[in-house]
Amino acid sequence: MLPGGVADTSSFRAAADIYIESFPFGSHTAALEAGRSGLPLVLAYYTPTPFFSSRSEWLDGIVSRPTTEAMYVDQACRLAQDAQARKQAGQAVKQQIAACHRGKAWRTDLRAALDHLESMTHAPASIPVFEMKEDEMDIATAQWHWEVDPTTVSADAHRTALKWLQGSACHLRNQGHYADSARLLWHLARHTRGSVAIQKQIFKLAPHWAAGKLSCLLPFTRY
Repeated sequence: MLPGGVADTSSFRAAADIYIESFPFGSHTAALEAGRSGLPLVLAYYTPTPFFSSRSEWLDGIVSRPTTEAMYVDQACRLAQDAQARKQAGQAVKQQIAACHRGKAWRTDLRAALDHLESMTHAPASIPVFEMKEDEMDIATAQWHWEVDPTTVSADAHRTALKWLQGSACHLRNQGHYADSARLLWHLARHTRGSVAIQKQIFKLAPHWAAGKLSCLLPFTRY
């Protein structure tokens, strides 16, 4: 059944025995609401980035995160077969949530947030152009997606991504960020085995290389 948008989901939580976090993308808010209702939680198993599943201090020491898909399934099955374990786990989560979101703990966290805001200076400005970086979390996430299901990268998605990256390289070149543009094109050239479109963009950087502004263009000569 697909009910569409539901303003009040309390009836679903009341009918549930366990909250099993969706995978690969979970919901911190949904987990919080389920735990506050006294439901035991089965969190999505470990992923290389903290943005995919619930992580918070109210989970620490109360809910163990499965590290593999098999453990994820096993936790859900064991809770499904043990009513007493479900009750104990659900009550532990509920009490932990109350302790973190009420009284002294809540006031302490709120005070810390307000103190941080008061120490900041409001200075509106244009978003600067940052140097392109290969962030470890981005790389790990992409690798994880590929390992989970290599077929998720369709031909259309691949072409769209390639076109977008070529556009990014062109934009970087037009903004004068020649080295960043070259590094991006170098990765694309290796991935596409020196496609004609990539080679054309590389050749446009040649004058900047000749002028001594782009020493990193040299590796492209093999293409």
